[in-house]
Amino acid sequence: NVPSWGKFYLCVLGVYDWKGLNPVPPECWLSPYTFNPLHPGRFWCHCRMVYLPMSYLYGTRATAQPTELTELLKQELYIDDYDCIDWDKTRNACAEEDLYYPHPWIQDLIWSGLSKVEQTLVKTSPGKWLRDNACKLAMEHIHYEDENTRYIDIGPVNKVLNMLCCWFENPEGSATLKHMSRLHDYLWLAEDGMKMQGYNGSQLWDCAFAVQAIVASGL
Repeated sequence: NVPSWGKFYLCVLGVYDWKGLNPVPPECWLSPYTFNPLHPGRFWCHCRMVYLPMSYLYGTRATAQPTELTELLKQELYIDDYDCIDWDKTRNACAEEDLYYPHPWIQDLIWSGLSKVEQTLVKTSPGKWLRDNACKLAMEHIHYEDENTRYIDIGPVNKVLNMLCCWFENPEGSATLKHMSRLHDYLWLAEDGMKMQGYNGSQLWDCAFAVQAIVASGL
């Protein structure tokens, strides 16, 4: 009964089935940008940059290799036998404490329809071709974001997700190693434990405000 992001991370960890997650289709990145208000590129920046790596991980069904620990987690997390769970019924399940805003019925209807269409489409040759090209394009955008921000990215959420994408693409690749070296830009140790800050700093804002002040003063 965890929220959608919790379900997503459990899928990547390999202790939750991708069938129990509402679709995060990477094919949206292939849609025309012009005159298309639904293109992910038109989302608010943080939504866009989180949707990007999530869509790649979802599209490739990126899942960690099973280990003794993940098998134990499956036993710990679920009352029913893991292999007998009806994952389709879990897609919209959420604990009342975490349900800040209930889904409107039309949203659940769209999710349900998209989930069924996708399961059929990706089994066809055109569907596989479309999925492969969508994931390839998504990964290109991920690399653009990483390289332009020197692997800091727009914030800690997509930083970790982008790093996962690079790890699944190539665990020993240079992109993965560069990501790992920049983790400390976000992590810091407080009196009550490890923290992860929302940004790596305010240097750009400080500079922009300083320039605006100088220009406004007429100096």
